[in-house]
Amino acid sequence: MILQYPQIRQFKSLKLALVLTGLLITSQPTEAALLNSCVRTLTQLVLPYAVQYHTGKTIRPKIIDDPTSLLLGERIGLGDRGGVYRISKSSTLPGIPLTTVSLVAKIPHTVRFLGKDAPHPQAELEMKREIHTYDLLKSNWDKIEKDPQFPKDAAWKSGVIPTIPILKSFESKQGTILIKPEIQGESLKTLNEQYRGQLPIEMASSLREIYSTIKAISAQVKTPIQDAEGNWSEGRPFYTDINPANLVWVSNPAQMNLLGLKRPSFVFYEITPLINRMPQYLPLPKLAPS
Repeated sequence: MILQYPQIRQFKSLKLALVLTGLLITSQPTEAALLNSCVRTLTQLVLPYAVQYHTGKTIRPKIIDDPTSLLLGERIGLGDRGGVYRISKSSTLPGIPLTTVSLVAKIPHTVRFLGKDAPHPQAELEMKREIHTYDLLKSNWDKIEKDPQFPKDAAWKSGVIPTIPILKSFESKQGTILIKPEIQGESLKTLNEQYRGQLPIEMASSLREIYSTIKAISAQVKTPIQDAEGNWSEGRPFYTDINPANLVWVSNPAQMNLLGLKRPSFVFYEITPLINRMPQYLPLPKLAPS
């Protein structure tokens, strides 16, 4: 059998993945952590070249009666499971309130050299998990706010989840599409490096509110787990992804108004559960009594 170039590249990638997986399984905890870090770094380097680029494409729902039409602009974000693209103002977006804030589309990754236009199964699952999680928290938010660990006088209004909302989602040929407002700001990861671990008081106070919210969520909500048949069930307590790169500082008045913030605050880019690990908190300095 003669392998074409894309097949050879796919074979080499699979072989590398198997080798790295084997090393992770057989190594000691410290070595495994180092290898895991190397794998993530390698993934970030390879990802832009391994997944399809959707800039300039028009995305439409599978449902013919839905007139939504997205013309995708620049790709502004690239994660392990999906890419984020600006939506052109010439797009047709029925059912989405008018806003001065730009909109973006989150699209699951399609692997280039597999020769298919369908999204990667794990990427598609992540999109559906994000939608299901968002709806799950909305339906339980009243109960979460009543939890004793929930912050008093939080930066966000009552009934508001401190995350960038999903304004609309639909099924397309490219997979499940999420439409969100574009929130521009510095991530906690960047700010923590900028301030060398000593965040300004208003940021440290906001982060404490986020941490308290996470504890209230884990006390009241169970992690959604999907089985092979696509059915959802409850797992262990819901530990929100507290990766510093998943929190953004919002202080722009228009964005604050859209997100329901009463004052500048950190919010989640996406409020999804950690599946295989506990939340990791950044250490905070003690705040002086108000």
